[in-house]
Parts: sequence; structure tokens; C-alpha cells
Amino acid sequence: MDKRVASYIEAEYTNIELLKRSEYGSIWLAKDNTGQIVILKHLNVTGLPFRKLKEISHPLWPRILFTAEEDDTTWVVEEYVSGNTLSAEIETGRRFSPAEVKNIMLQLLDGMTALHQAGIIHRDIKPSNIILQGERQARLLDFGVAREMHRENSPDTRAFGTSGYAPPEQYGFGQTDARSDIYALGVTMKELLEEGNHGWLTAVLDKCTALDPKDRYQNADELKAALLRPSYRRPSRIAALFLIACAMLGIGYWVQQNKPPLESHEEQRTDTPAHIGTPLEDPKPSNESVSSDSPGLAESPSTQENVPIIPQPIPEVAKEPKKLSSEDIGLSLAVGNENLGAGGKYNITVPKAEWEAWETAGTTPMLTKYFPSDWEIVLTIENRSNVTIEKCTLQAAIEDGKLDSYDTYVAPGGIAQITVPMSRGRLQRNGKYIWLSFSSDTPHLKSSSFSYYIWINPETD
Repeated sequence: MDKRVASYIEAEYTNIELLKRSEYGSIWLAKDNTGQIVILKHLNVTGLPFRKLKEISHPLWPRILFTAEEDDTTWVVEEYVSGNTLSAEIETGRRFSPAEVKNIMLQLLDGMTALHQAGIIHRDIKPSNIILQGERQARLLDFGVAREMHRENSPDTRAFGTSGYAPPEQYGFGQTDARSDIYALGVTMKELLEEGNHGWLTAVLDKCTALDPKDRYQNADELKAALLRPSYRRPSRIAALFLIACAMLGIGYWVQQNKPPLESHEEQRTDTPAHIGTPLEDPKPSNESVSSDSPGLAESPSTQENVPIIPQPIPEVAKEPKKLSSEDIGLSLAVGNENLGAGGKYNITVPKAEWEAWETAGTTPMLTKYFPSDWEIVLTIENRSNVTIEKCTLQAAIEDGKLDSYDTYVAPGGIAQITVPMSRGRLQRNGKYIWLSFSSDTPHLKSSSFSYYIWINPETD
């Protein structure tokens, strides 16, 4: 077969260094005949949207210099982008301020708007695919698993992406669309953000990463508007000083209004309790000197020591509940016959004979085969604190295209279990991917979110 594209690439470009090789293809640092440095990709897949990316060139992603398909493979030559990836920055211990995260997001969203309007989804947004040039300009790399959006609602046929960043629908639970990229962007920005509660930005990122796509921002423009909303902007210094002054005036007014009234001299004389001293009488001329220590003699009113004090009610200050940490919760997960820990990635291998028995059970075709009725997921929650953990929620993606929620609560020192039947989970010949997410609505629980990524597959020879 005449390999015109391969011959052209060989004649025009010289490989310098192999950057990555996998069953999916190879990526090289190369140079053309003029000495220009480029990235050369040879991918073992076709149907990728590189031709359309070349047509809608945008500063966010590298310029596509050449692309062609030949013999079920795709050749791509693209601009070489220098700089540090966000993952490299994170590895050095760096974390980004809310202002820096917002700036990066706005740049990415500008390009994502153009990308999505052209009907393309990136599907692999993560720190290692984002480069910062000159500490400020963000560039989005690696469109190797990108695809064009489909109008029908069928699930994706190939599960590509990176665990932890890709949303549930990207693993066969639905069809990916613009909201899938928004999810991955939210997860990435959460990883960049410095520790602490960042108010409005935390709320925005939480909405980005909702498990159900309907609960996320529906497109890049909607998310961009949320970031630029006036109510999310920090108040100016003048406005802050004005608010402080108003608060001080308000406190002063309250103190003045609640200050106990001063009694008159006569009231002090007639209302003085007996145990403090007898009422003062009009002074009579006397040549005797009276000692200030004389018993029964009240002190001068000017001292105010014997004036009865009217107690004022002290406003009650609400006690802050105990702040729980992740150590106050014990989690254990059982899937089928496997006992797992608290969150993480797991691979469960089912004996080949058992898997084949599942497939051949009954007379229905393979596409309607499900896990056995005795297979279930059991999450055990142990509350090691003296505070009730309210509304523990386990979200499970068992049935294709659907997320189920299961709720419970755990009393102080108690144990509760959430059981999820797997009988509605459809078998797949090469394995089944399951995503679980545990969370709690307890107000003062610091670390309350755990995710499970479970791949259940048949044993191979």
C-alpha cells in the first residue's frame, strides 16, 4: 500500500526525542526542514477532530500545522508549546490563590467556548494538560481523546479520560458534552487552589463538579458569567472601611441605649439597701471629727461604691459545635466479595468461569445481561465522634446513564450501612466501571468527601 502521508512526514520532519509511547500511539519532539521545533503525533485511532481544530485556530490550544489519516492511524504536527504544566507546579508544592485560579479559568473558558461552539469536547482536562507560559498565559494541550458532540443521547462508546478528572458520564453512564469538560475543569481548579474555604469560588467549583450534569453549569459562558458576577467581587477598601464605621456606630448606639440610667442623689439616699449602710441624714454642725471608718456611715455619693448596680442581661453567645475531621469517620466498602478501603481506585477481577456463567445465564442476549442478584455494594460508616453525622449520602452509578442516591445518618459512636444492589448493572464483555461518591451534609465536617473508582473485569488467560 502506498503510504503517502508517512512518506511526507519522513521527508519533512526529523524526530528529536520520544516524549511518550503507548498502545494508543507515539508523540515525538521533532523539527521540520527549516529547523522549527514541533510536536509530531502518530496515533492509532481515527475520527479525531484535528482537522476542525485546524480550521478554528484559537490561542488556547497549539496551532495544528498538519493533520491527515492513513491506514487507521492519524498523523498530527502541531506547534511546540513551552512552559511548565500545572501538574509540575503542583509537584513543587505550589498552590494558587483564588485570584490566580479565577484568571486561569477565564482564559480556559474563553477557548472552551470556541471549542464547544464548534461541537468539540476535549474530554481530558487536567493539570498535566495545561501549560502556563510566562506565569500568566494558559494553554490547553493534548486533544488525543477529544471528540465531536453527538445529537443523540446514547452513551460514549469508548471510555477515555483520566480517573479522578473525568465525570461519570465519560465511563458509559451517559453521553459526554460541554458539561463534561466543565466537570474536569472544576476538579483541576480545586487541585490548584490553596487550602481553606474560599467562599464564592468554592461554591462555583462545587457546582462545576456536581455528579449529575443537570446540576452543573450548562456551558462555558454560564460558568464565565458566574466568575464575573458583581456579587462575587471583593469589596473595595473604601466600601470595607465604610461598613466597619457603620458597625462601630451601631455598636455605640446599642451601648448608649442599653446603658443603666444614673440615679439621682435623693434616690441614692432613700433606696440604698440596709446592708450597705443607713440613709444619709442632713449634716448637723459638729465640732467632732468623724473618721471615715466609722460604722454605719455611708460613703460619699461621689464614690458611687454603695449605689446599687442594676444587672444587665448578657447576650448569649452560641457555642460553636465541635469541628469534625476525616478521622471521626470510618469508612469501609464491600463490593461483591471484595472489602475495600475509604476511597481510591480499585480493580476487582472475577474468575473467568464465573463471569462466563453470568453471561450465559438464561436465554437473553449478552446486551441485556446484568450482575447476579446476590452482588451488592455495602458501605459501612462508623461515627467515632460525639456529634451526629447528618445525611450521609452515597451516590452510585450502577445503571447505565443514571445516578442513584442513598441517604442515612449516624448517631454519635454509632455505625450505619448503605446497601446498593448491583443487579441493575449491565455486564460488559471487557469489564464494568463503577463510580461511587460518599459525602455528608454535617455543617462542621471538614473532610467529608470520598470517591471510589472500581473496575470489575473478567480474569484473563
